[in-house]
Amino acid sequence: MNSFFASLVNGTEKPHLYRVFLDGDDREFHLLRNPQGQEIISATPDGTPSGLMRLSLATGKLEPSDSDGGYEREDDGISREEFSRVSVHIRAQWLRSGSPPARVSKVFA
Repeated sequence: MNSFFASLVNGTEKPHLYRVFLDGDDREFHLLRNPQGQEIISATPDGTPSGLMRLSLATGKLEPSDSDGGYEREDDGISREEFSRVSVHIRAQWLRSGSPPARVSKVFA
C-alpha cells in the first residue's frame, strides 16, 4: 500500500462507517469506528462488523477478534498491516479533534 483515502460514509449514526480506498481506486474496504466498544473494526460495505480485525481506541493496538484471532487477509484482500495503518491514522485524527474525522488520507513514500 502506497496511499489511502478514508471517507466517513455516515457521521450522524454510531458506529461511524468509513469507506477506504487503497492506492487510488485499486482496492476498497470498509471499517467501523465504534465509540461504545472503544474499537475500530473491519466491516462489510453495509456496515456489518466482519470481526476479523480490530484496533483498540484506548491503546491503539491490534487485538485478537472474537471470531478466530486471524490477521492473515480478509476476503477482500486487506492485510493486517493495511488495516492497522488506516485505523491508526483515523484514531489519531479523532484524538486530535475529539470528533470522527470526515476524511483522512495519507501517501507513504
